[in-house]
Amino acid sequence: MKKPQNCIIAIFGASGDLTKRKLMPAIFELFKKDMLPEKFAVLGTSSSVLTDDVFRENMKTAILSADKEADAKIIDGFLKALNYVPANFTEKDAYLKIAERMKTLDNTCGNDCNYIFYLATIPELFQTIISGLGEAGLSKSSSGYRRIVVEKPFGYDLPSAKALNENMHKVFN
Repeated sequence: MKKPQNCIIAIFGASGDLTKRKLMPAIFELFKKDMLPEKFAVLGTSSSVLTDDVFRENMKTAILSADKEADAKIIDGFLKALNYVPANFTEKDAYLKIAERMKTLDNTCGNDCNYIFYLATIPELFQTIISGLGEAGLSKSSSGYRRIVVEKPFGYDLPSAKALNENMHKVFN
């Protein structure tokens, strides 16, 4: 199987339950099966004030809860790819901090790094985060792709879902 292109996966709401119970164990499973890009990084972000090391420890606990027989060496190799930046998603400066951290992680991926943004937050923050990513210049690239994943529910009703979809298409290609 061909490896996916190098990328950074940014998880918004990284200290939350969805990330601990579902996302991180799933990404770890891909790592174990050698199905992640050759060069990749995960950037977790949320309002919780954590360091990289504390975030890694939290995710190690989450992985071991999901996979009690996981090999310690494989987990340690995976944890090296995890990074964290605290951010209040309602503040514009938060997206500049995130952009700055992602640029430092670009070195992990090499040239033409691709970005995947996973919104594992409350739906009320989707529009705010999408707009913040656009204003910080993170939604467009001339070299690598930019993708956004929105955790359900996608809107509250048909009109709000259409508005969210329209805003995503304005900000992301």
